[in-house]
Amino acid sequence: MTHGDDIKQFHHPLGPIVSEAAFNRFGDFLATARKEGHQVIYGGKQDGSKGFFLQPTILEVNEADRTAESETMTKEPFGPLFAVQTYDNASPSGFEDVRELIDRTTGYGLAGSVFARDRSAVQVANHILRDSVGMFCINDKFTGAVIGANPFGGARSSGTNE
Repeated sequence: MTHGDDIKQFHHPLGPIVSEAAFNRFGDFLATARKEGHQVIYGGKQDGSKGFFLQPTILEVNEADRTAESETMTKEPFGPLFAVQTYDNASPSGFEDVRELIDRTTGYGLAGSVFARDRSAVQVANHILRDSVGMFCINDKFTGAVIGANPFGGARSSGTNE
């Protein structure tokens, strides 16, 4: 996926981020993620020469640093970031550990998605996490609310907490 300043001609699906402050916050977020031991597996580049452009980024969360204190696990970067949390299929508690961490790491819960092929993992995630967020997707992303068709309000300290 590319980004650029000719969005009106539809050559690039991503335009610049809203402000220099937001641009810098995203850069700081990625620097902290790297410091915490997480790995950028795609993207992560910033270009501020003609606008505030952020390359879409995929971040693999380091198992050892998957804690409730991790900024990567608890803060929202408000940028094009996809954080991937893998787990060991061979470990009996691998998925449960990740699922529980997701459920307890933040006081916010506007939207969330789980991507998995393992049907039993999907069922467990659906049962446990569905009520942890306002909008929950399985093997899909949530890109915007359709008024009257989606739940509204978020969960916990997010949105209207309904």
